[in-house]
Amino acid sequence: MTNSNKTFKDIFNPEYKTFILNLKKNDDEYIKSKTIEERIDLSSEAMGIWNNYLEFERTFLAKNLVIKEATEIKLKELFQRSKQRDKQTLPSKEILRFLHEFAKFHKFDVFLHPCNLTMMINPHWGYFCKFEVSEIKIYFSI
Repeated sequence: MTNSNKTFKDIFNPEYKTFILNLKKNDDEYIKSKTIEERIDLSSEAMGIWNNYLEFERTFLAKNLVIKEATEIKLKELFQRSKQRDKQTLPSKEILRFLHEFAKFHKFDVFLHPCNLTMMINPHWGYFCKFEVSEIKIYFSI
């Protein structure tokens, strides 16, 4: 079953319930924690909870949504060239440039569900219904 075919009941499966309960318990412990060491341990534990759930959900991804190994290698190579020399990070202000450089040289297919496309461009459903009419007129006149 792909994510695009999931029903509301499928989303709230036992694994999701376990994920939410574990995350809530972790958050409660984090709020009660007093030392930085406790918070570091709880943050690591929260990342593990997220990672386990995402790995579980990955098994349901459609094949066209999985990043190919060759694409992942190219992305990592570009990251190695783009990151800060003294750190293993990329500043948030550089992310857009980084992704633009990657997309410019390495073409890849983007899966776009028709529902998502409709939410982006239909003026009566999705993002545009949040704008005032005058804002939409200005937007389309540019």
